Amino acid sequence: MAGLGRLVVVESPGGEPPAGSAIALDAVTTLGRDVNNRVVLDDEFASGAHAVLTFRGRAWYLEDLGSTNGTFVNGERLVGIASVAFGDEVQIGRVRLRLERAAG
Repeated sequence: MAGLGRLVVVESPGGEPPAGSAIALDAVTTLGRDVNNRVVLDDEFASGAHAVLTFRGRAWYLEDLGSTNGTFVNGERLVGIASVAFGDEVQIGRVRLRLERAAG
């Protein structure tokens, strides 16, 4: 499933995950501060279980899980569930990640 896509870390002031790194995505990828997430974000503005990125059919969908500070896609606050495309930028706390095709 690593061929579905990846998140490239654009900015990560807390250092984890490090800027420039790429994270292969699963069909369901959780993001947040808690260590049980697939993508652990070392950022005080990220909630423990912050958001989930899901691949359904042929598209990616991002859902905020009731986080305190919200989830942003291309600078717009996410409301409910939104489809995201390759090249879109996701911001959780101060961490910015870009959705990209899997390297290959």
